[in-house]
Amino acid sequence: LLVMVEELARQFGTPLIITGGFRPSNSTIGASKSQHKLGHAVDVRGTGFTNNQRKDIVAMASKIGIRGIGVYSSGNLHFDNRAGGRAGWGDSYRAPSTPSYIATIMNKHRAGGYS
Repeated sequence: LLVMVEELARQFGTPLIITGGFRPSNSTIGASKSQHKLGHAVDVRGTGFTNNQRKDIVAMASKIGIRGIGVYSSGNLHFDNRAGGRAGWGDSYRAPSTPSYIATIMNKHRAGGYS
C-alpha cells in the first residue's frame, strides 16, 4: 500500500502527508471493520487540496489499483488495498455519504475503476 501511495504522490506531483495507518483491534476510531485494523489502510491529509485536486487524486488512486477510497467532508482522504471489490464512501463510511462534488468519480471507481 505504501508503494502505491508513493506512486500516487509522484503522479499527483506533490508529497502526500499520511496522518494515520495501523490501528489496534480495540481502537474506537473509524468504522468497526476498518481496514486500518488489518494494516491495509492509510489516511492522507487532503485539507490543502481543492475539490478538483481531490477529484484528480481519487481518479489516479483508482487507476493505480487502490481499492478502498474515502473522501470526507473535512477534505481528508482514506486509501486501502482491501481484498475483494472496490469501495468508496464519505463521512458515514457508506457510499451514499460520498460528497456530491466527487460522486461521479467515486461511482466509476466502485464500478471497476479507471484504466
